[in-house]
Amino acid sequence: MSRAEATARAAVSRSAAGTAVEELLRLGLIRADLPLANGRGRPSSMLTLRADGAAVVACEVGTHETVIATHHLDGTLDDRKIVALDVPSMAPEESVVAVAAHLRQRVETVGPRCVGVGVSIPGMINRATGVATLVLPLNWRNVHVRDILERELQDMYVTVGQDALLAALAEFHLGAGASADRMLLLIAEAVGLGGAIVGLSSGQQPANHSLQAGHVIVDPRGPRCVCGAAGCLEMYADGRAFVRALGLGRGATPADVSAAVAAGLDDNALRALTKEIVVPFTTGLVSLVNALGPDRVVLAGLLAELPRLAGVRLEEVLAQSVVATAERVSVVPAELDDGVLRGAAYDAFSSLFRDPSAAIGARLTEAGTAVAGGRMDKEV
Repeated sequence: MSRAEATARAAVSRSAAGTAVEELLRLGLIRADLPLANGRGRPSSMLTLRADGAAVVACEVGTHETVIATHHLDGTLDDRKIVALDVPSMAPEESVVAVAAHLRQRVETVGPRCVGVGVSIPGMINRATGVATLVLPLNWRNVHVRDILERELQDMYVTVGQDALLAALAEFHLGAGASADRMLLLIAEAVGLGGAIVGLSSGQQPANHSLQAGHVIVDPRGPRCVCGAAGCLEMYADGRAFVRALGLGRGATPADVSAAVAAGLDDNALRALTKEIVVPFTTGLVSLVNALGPDRVVLAGLLAELPRLAGVRLEEVLAQSVVATAERVSVVPAELDDGVLRGAAYDAFSSLFRDPSAAIGARLTEAGTAVAGGRMDKEV
């Protein structure tokens, strides 16, 4: 955007905006280019984020695979790496230390312009303390995840969040939730189903909450869940349920499910999907919509396939909810690739957004990197 547009959007004086722009240029976070003259007075310079200006490391911890990627300041997500870690079979602190070892390697690769590490976990996390209070898929209870990571990564800024909430924040700001007032996201993983509700309160303050959506009971006579209850939603709509419904056999992964759906399902497979997944899922969906009152539902992970495969039924069933009789509730698939990683990255950038000089200036000085005028050359 132009310098004039940035000043207007920030609602600050031109002098304050000028000071901020000069500091961001000095730190090498943005570039200022003059547009071609159009003969209508002095042109306003165009401000662009520098991809090499700063980066964070994003991490999604799963049951058997942990994904690590580098997220640059301009939104580019690259160097995606899958690490095989059987987390549930390990002692909790041992598994966090193992994850930290891989994160440390990536941080060192990124270099001094790495300003944070964002980690996603598939369960309940106390955002204030960084303690994973209950993560059933990983067999974690009261694990001090952030403390361990900060210890292992030394002076690196670390954030830890629930996977569904991070994915919801990314979709709300950058994807399928754009323009929604109150968005419910549901995401099916290989093991488990998560949820989050995001939006703005009446005072235009964030109103974001993670949910244990997978443990909404849809059939009290149903199969026993790891949480101890019977008939939880995730028993009918996570990766294991999709594998059973499509008859893919033991050892099939979410990627195998997606490949089967992309190849096309025959009538028998569609009937099985409807009976075993869509019907119980919509029962839970109606309960969640009635309780939370969203105007948009975004389905992520394997659930993203449902609006295309069973879109008509989802809309018909949802129309029976009390909330949907008052106003339309749309059901749409998630739009972002790697939404969880992007949400974790956005979280990790928060220290840079709050105070760019503190977040990156000291790291560059310590590394002996010149930043004056936006240069990023090693001092000799």
